[in-house]
Amino acid sequence: MKKQFFILAAFILLNASFALAEWSGDTLKPEYKNGIGYVISKPEEFAWLSHNASRGQSFILVNDIVFGKDKNSVNRDHPLDPIAVYDWDLDFNGFSVYGIYSEQQDIFVCRSSSIIKNFSYKNFELNIKDTSKYATISSYDLSSCRLRGNVFAEGNIKVSADSSLSQLVVYGGGMVDSVLENRISIEIDAEDIESLIVYGIPWMGPMGKLDTLLVRGAKNYGNITVKANSIKNGRIFGMYQYGLNKNFYKLANYGNITVVAKSHFDLIDVAGIMEVLKIPEGTRADIYNEGNISVKMWKSSNEVNICGLFKEVYDKNDTTNFINAINRGNINYNTHEIESDNFVSGVFCKSSYNLKNLVNYGDVNVSLGSFTYPSGREFFVGGAIGSAEYSSIFNVFNFGNVSVKPFDKGSSSEGKVYVGGVTGYAGHGIVNSFNLGQVSAEKVNYLGGIAGRFFDTDAFKLMNFGSVSGENVPYIGGITGAYDGSCYMHNGYCGRESHDIGDFANLGDVVALGKSDSVGGIAGGKEASDYSYNASKIVWEVKEDSIENVYPQSTFFDWNVYGLSTKPDEKLFYGEALTTAYMQSKEFVDDLNHMKSKDSSSNVWKLSPVYPYPIIADLEDVLKEHQGILSLPPVRPQRALVSFDLSVDGMNVLVSGAKVGTPYSVFNLLGHAILRGRLESQNQMIPLSAAGTYIVKVGTATRKVTVKR
Repeated sequence: MKKQFFILAAFILLNASFALAEWSGDTLKPEYKNGIGYVISKPEEFAWLSHNASRGQSFILVNDIVFGKDKNSVNRDHPLDPIAVYDWDLDFNGFSVYGIYSEQQDIFVCRSSSIIKNFSYKNFELNIKDTSKYATISSYDLSSCRLRGNVFAEGNIKVSADSSLSQLVVYGGGMVDSVLENRISIEIDAEDIESLIVYGIPWMGPMGKLDTLLVRGAKNYGNITVKANSIKNGRIFGMYQYGLNKNFYKLANYGNITVVAKSHFDLIDVAGIMEVLKIPEGTRADIYNEGNISVKMWKSSNEVNICGLFKEVYDKNDTTNFINAINRGNINYNTHEIESDNFVSGVFCKSSYNLKNLVNYGDVNVSLGSFTYPSGREFFVGGAIGSAEYSSIFNVFNFGNVSVKPFDKGSSSEGKVYVGGVTGYAGHGIVNSFNLGQVSAEKVNYLGGIAGRFFDTDAFKLMNFGSVSGENVPYIGGITGAYDGSCYMHNGYCGRESHDIGDFANLGDVVALGKSDSVGGIAGGKEASDYSYNASKIVWEVKEDSIENVYPQSTFFDWNVYGLSTKPDEKLFYGEALTTAYMQSKEFVDDLNHMKSKDSSSNVWKLSPVYPYPIIADLEDVLKEHQGILSLPPVRPQRALVSFDLSVDGMNVLVSGAKVGTPYSVFNLLGHAILRGRLESQNQMIPLSAAGTYIVKVGTATRKVTVKR
């Protein structure tokens, strides 16, 4: 029994000693076997390749090569010199090399045409301390290799520099099953950098002689961390730009990006994916980001772009067709002094070409310090798109919360700051989109559930479900902070011959604290938005000079129950309320569709089991898919309708049974009031000058009538 015990103990100790053994730094020439080549089975044999292999030789791994104590450790006691191959045939044979540490780059490089089969480096560390030797830093360079199989590299690149750098390019990369893949994390800690470019996945060149038509997509899993005193020009992306061909259509970033500058950036672009040059007509592109992006700096002297997926889209054929462009990562931007234009968003920073089918689930948080923003500069923050000033956007949905807050309560801005749940700014067209996230800001210029500002914009089929709250914000609205642009005046109303506006619904509360110029259930600006309704309350402070204008009802169909002030026990009614039952009825849907926007060939509004109020028909499938996270607005208080009857006698409308003194209004189909007054008898005749269909409102009740000659 004792003998068996000692044998077992010796076996355990022997295996433990093997587990603790690390590469000693020695080298050993591997055994050569005819028909196979040099057989590598030990770290010493693999290390021998650094200085001793000759041209035209063949090597093959017969098991995993582990330089550390185990596969999870790195051997930092003995840095391995880079391996340069010359006309080699190196077959990893399904095995991997673990735990390499080097202070030189590249760890592996092809110097002439070689065949590399299933390249696999795992758990390595490349630590560059003397950056003066390198302008470009990467884990390997396979640009001269003929690759067979996968290129798998998993580890860390660390770059540290005490002195200033003129230029630094750092990237990782790999390819698995015809998908470009990076599992290399990159850490940079430096002082002042003149120019910095960092990619998790680089351009095709370092990947060797690949047939790009065989590449099916790209995925980045590596985290990127950059710390510096200042960076004059920084471009930091999970992957490099790609023009998508008919095969190369799946892009995904899962890595987190963290950037900290103690002093300032002159120019910075940070995104999960750099740019997409072109997506051909009919191509289905699945583009995804799950990585969080955090940027913190004291000052920016030039343009800043921080977004989950792309800085920008370039597509001169104007056929951009994004399908399933989704961001789930959170965006956090913290800065103190701003002297430039800024674009911050969950999906796109900006675009000059049409975009569609974008979804953002991540939160977008911007924290501003002293925030002295110069005149002529603009700051755009959106859940999905920072600015769509020159492009139309379709089917864009935001579920994330958007927040912009200053640190310093005394901060001020002479520039313009736009904040929206979907986009900060819409300057061309926005259609069939909605916001479900909470949108809040302090001391910005324009704040809206869908967009901070519409300017000369086609805008229709838009719904906001999230609350919109602002403090000391001039223009606040459930759909948009303001709708501005050229118009012509007709009977006291602003008309737009070339723009379609309407089919809006706001179901999120609008809260305005401090001083504001205009607050509205649909739009903060004074201009009307036709064919719309508001089912939530408006809350604002009641004090001298707090708010100049409140617009709970932009038009007749912009229903609102009431606004609440922050003054205790005070309710300010700016319009008569409809009952909840009516606002959830088929009759209300018919009224909305009767006033539908002119572009639609079918009914815009419908009742749905998903939501208690009418929804835009095109959005029903999206709402069903996400009904688990829908926050329903509060039930509106029931208020009695005035009982009355309407009848038509020639060109006259007869109102019967209503209380004397009740106010009445008659609206045309554009929502414009053409008659107003109070009933002088229980049977009053209201003469009309032209045949047509009208909406008659008596007290809190409405009816539709048709007058014929």
